[in-house]
Parts: sequence; structure tokens; C-alpha cells
Amino acid sequence: NKLDKGVIVCTFYNRGVRDIYDTNGSSAITASEPLFVLVNMGTACASEILAGALKDSKHAI
Repeated sequence: NKLDKGVIVCTFYNRGVRDIYDTNGSSAITASEPLFVLVNMGTACASEILAGALKDSKHAI
């Protein structure tokens, strides 16, 4: 399983696009076992981007 090629996340600020995270479609990680990413009020930006990208691509719930 891998993420499709394209933009994963854009972060917007008052003046427009701040950061764009994308993928070229290649699989950097091959998971043979389930991957769990726990997000709560103590998590930071990178883990939330990863969790959101996995959820949006149907690789996580």
C-alpha cells in the first residue's frame, strides 16, 4: 500500500499557502503489519499531518 501521487496537505495562513506536503507516489515504507498513529491534545504538527494523510487515503481510521 502506498499514498497516491499528489498533494497530501496544504497549510494556509492569512497571506496564502504556507507549506505544501506532497508525494511522488513511490512507497518509502512498506508495512506488512498494521501501523497505529495516536493523536491527542499533546501531539504536534508532523504526527497530525501523517495521521490525516493516512486517514484521507483510507490507510487508517
